[in-house]
Amino acid sequence: MKQDKRKAWKRWGLTAALCAAVVCAGVAGTGGAARTAGAAGSEAEARPLGLTAALCHGVVLPGREAGGLLVPNRGTLASSVDQAGYFKGIRLAGRVRVVEHFPDIRVRVVTSFPDLRVKAVEHFPDAIGEWQFVDNFADFTIMYVSSFEDLRIQFVTSFPGLP
Repeated sequence: MKQDKRKAWKRWGLTAALCAAVVCAGVAGTGGAARTAGAAGSEAEARPLGLTAALCHGVVLPGREAGGLLVPNRGTLASSVDQAGYFKGIRLAGRVRVVEHFPDIRVRVVTSFPDLRVKAVEHFPDAIGEWQFVDNFADFTIMYVSSFEDLRIQFVTSFPGLP
């Protein structure tokens, strides 16, 4: 077993192993099938290293080594908000109600690296990231959490929207 791992380390090379370790830290345990570019670098070749979880959202590029190079795709490292400002079909602008149970979106307030910058406004919350907090007739509901969030937000006074 140890000899197989050593062979796999040699085949993948140190650079590919480091890239895979970074991806494993981000998406460990998600499972799934590998997507490959070309014939080289299948999921079966990664199994001796235990990189099956890392390959679920990564793309294996053929390289000089037989195993290729594992590179994370945009979906692995990007936020869950798309470029149009939607999260799970909900437009992230408009009237928002804060609830304690059964929210549409669980949010965590952060000071750096947000998925969305939010500006609280009193009237006309038309742009992405402009939220008007209301008690009735909300477009969507949120709940503030400290862990297991759907979305990370940062409150700002200017330039709301995607970072």
